[in-house]
Amino acid sequence: MRAWYEVEPGEREGDERRGLLRRFGAWHDPLPQVIATAADVIRNDVWWMRTPLSAYHQGRVALLGDAAHAMTPNMGQGACQAIEDGVTLAHLVASSPSLDTGLAEYTRVRLPRADRIVRRSARIGGFLGSESRLWAAGRDAALEGLWRLAPGRFLGSFDDVFDWTPPQVAAAAR
Repeated sequence: MRAWYEVEPGEREGDERRGLLRRFGAWHDPLPQVIATAADVIRNDVWWMRTPLSAYHQGRVALLGDAAHAMTPNMGQGACQAIEDGVTLAHLVASSPSLDTGLAEYTRVRLPRADRIVRRSARIGGFLGSESRLWAAGRDAALEGLWRLAPGRFLGSFDDVFDWTPPQVAAAAR
């Protein structure tokens, strides 16, 4: 079942602005005004990998970023994970006895972390994207309460995303 904001790939409306206003026109200010006064509305499909790859390399070719683990935009981590991939790949290939070993280590190190973030981003999108006004009101109240009563716990739930350390620095810290 699709969420209210999901459409079929390539699906378009004759008037994209009207479509956005239909979906978001009842949201809080200033969102409806921003949509209504936007100079242009560009619509692109969002693709993400529901099923992770078994490896980020094959032979002498490595994938990184969206090519390896495309994710929903709910956490703003797409480019961040691509940067982590690039730094990790460069370090492991440069510091390994062979290219094959470096690429295998890259997959071993990066795949579990990136996949965890891909899945979390999708869960957040599902959590935030409910059509039910009752669910949305309860969700919003719970998030606001958590933020007000325990901001450290709320923000701390993202520690495993934001605590990444480049491999070279991690090795030097040991």
